[in-house]
Amino acid sequence: MTSQPCLTMSSSTVGNDYSVLNQLSNPIWIFDFDSRSIVWANRNALTLWEADSLEELIQRDLKSGMSAAVDATLGYYKSKFEKGEQVRTWWTYSPKQRLKRKLCQFSGFTLPNNKQAMLVEVISDEFSLKRDLENSIGSNLSLLFKANGQLSSCNDYFKTCFHQGINSLSELLGSKREACEWIARAKSEGEFTAEIEPHIDNTLHCFRVFAKWFDDRQQLLMALTDISEQKQKLLKANFQATHDELTGLYNRRGMLEVINNSVEQSDPFHLVFIDVDRFKQVNDIYGHHIGDQLLRKTAERLQGILGKSCHIGRFGGDEFLALIPEQNTASIYLKLGQVLRKTQLPLSLETLGDICISVSAGCSIFPGNAEDADSLLKQAGLAMHQAKLNGRNRYHLFTPKLMEDQRRKVHIRHRLSRAVELNQFTLAYQPIYDVVEKRFRGAEALIRWHDEELGRVAPSEFVPVAEETGQIVNIGRWVLRKAIKQVAKWQKEMDHHFTLSINVSQIQLHPGFAEDLSALLQKYDVAAENIALELTESCSVLNCGELRGWLEDIAALGVKLYLDDFGTGYSSLSVLHNLPFNVVKLDKSFSLTESESNRTIIATTLALSKTLDMAVIAEGVETESQQEFLKQQGYRYLQGYYYSRPVSETQFSHILSEQSANH
Repeated sequence: MTSQPCLTMSSSTVGNDYSVLNQLSNPIWIFDFDSRSIVWANRNALTLWEADSLEELIQRDLKSGMSAAVDATLGYYKSKFEKGEQVRTWWTYSPKQRLKRKLCQFSGFTLPNNKQAMLVEVISDEFSLKRDLENSIGSNLSLLFKANGQLSSCNDYFKTCFHQGINSLSELLGSKREACEWIARAKSEGEFTAEIEPHIDNTLHCFRVFAKWFDDRQQLLMALTDISEQKQKLLKANFQATHDELTGLYNRRGMLEVINNSVEQSDPFHLVFIDVDRFKQVNDIYGHHIGDQLLRKTAERLQGILGKSCHIGRFGGDEFLALIPEQNTASIYLKLGQVLRKTQLPLSLETLGDICISVSAGCSIFPGNAEDADSLLKQAGLAMHQAKLNGRNRYHLFTPKLMEDQRRKVHIRHRLSRAVELNQFTLAYQPIYDVVEKRFRGAEALIRWHDEELGRVAPSEFVPVAEETGQIVNIGRWVLRKAIKQVAKWQKEMDHHFTLSINVSQIQLHPGFAEDLSALLQKYDVAAENIALELTESCSVLNCGELRGWLEDIAALGVKLYLDDFGTGYSSLSVLHNLPFNVVKLDKSFSLTESESNRTIIATTLALSKTLDMAVIAEGVETESQQEFLKQQGYRYLQGYYYSRPVSETQFSHILSEQSANH
């Protein structure tokens, strides 16, 4: 049966002659409220009612089989017609004991004797217009309850749908207290709508309920629309909107909802930002399908570590977020330690086998650190990035100082962008002493920055920012040009054995670096042997294959190569014999303390360096006793405050002049 437009009929339209209704294709009939019988029907309605004739249909006894619930429903419809309103709903009836269900439009109709009747127009069957169910006031599931909450009646369709049935309102609602509240509310308000989720026939259902109180009957009529399917679709849509498809964890939106809910409820918690270390390398080497497997396994591992009491989400990429209910300081340290240790255990991936990873974590606290989700996220993220800066595979708790440092870092980044143009950089020079010849045989060029707003900014502050933003390329180019130009000036005042070492960041290195350096040497007419480049130990490990070729190109020019900060990274001298370094600079941390382990490292570094035909410079010499110990160990080249702090160009020129005069 196809859907037809709904017609609004009245007694004025039809008059005493119902023949006009026979022209309509929709089944239509007129129901008399007083006799509870059909008094007229068009031809299509006779077919629907399976009646042989209009006379036979009029004679049918509809009243005796009518439940009290249906009777109350009809009474409610009549009251709406008296207000000039119509009703559109699903209606169930049983001609010749066969259950039928149609979407109907009910309208008030005045019979020739001025009695109130109801005009019924069938709009559609159950299958073609199910979407209209959501817009109707009910689905023809009718229940009638007494004032004490006991079930008085239910319609046949309810009995057909649910075999188990119910006996009381409290059984339907699952609570005696709630049943009493519904009765009281109905008496007070007259009628209201609500949603309920009862268990009937051992199955959870969801109904939209229209409740109507009849004072004259002292009864509560409830018309139920089954919206279980729509509810399931809504729940599924909500789940998909708030959960990550790859891992099944909350997604960014879902975690934000969880955090905001906890904040609104004032439930203290720790917010932990977790990032998989070097995840990009996994994707680059093995492909994204392996990366996806790794993320799924990591998600499962985190769920196992943190447990059901914690909310976990994938915040994006390789970043996870966990909301851990409030714990004391010792407990959160223990929990974060478990995260670090257990995520390092091998993960078994299809087609690849076992793989090991590590994570870095940052933690903020509600309400201790902040009282809104955005701030807590920023704080946890800052703490996580600090953990990465500290070496990865560790955790860090947020402190206000981290935020202060971040603000300063942003300010530094902004001011740094124009520092070269504004000529704000200078070079300082720290001499390197030869204890055998008792003279300075070289110096290290150190960059200095004084900004009008920030004041004097230490290299340890601005160099990492410059490397992170790529500004180090321009800054490094300036340092090379300035230092080589300065050497050209000093070559007239010093012997050819003097060497100036210049710090170079790994970001500056590229295939054409040696060619650029050669051009500078030629431009300022500086001998290559008077220049050395210092690279940190970590740089020599990263991208070692590419690095070797670049370093060999530099060494081919005659420029010396120093390995700076040795002992603080991951290399050992045994792997450096394939790299063209001339000098190892032992990190100052070993010279400053005289522990037994440091003494061993000092002696071992010198012995291995001699074996590899590399010179060694000990940094950080500040006292005479340190100098004497290093001399006894066989160290020839020393650098530190004991000899000289970094000095300006003018001061260092004076040092050179005095040294030339004395030799």
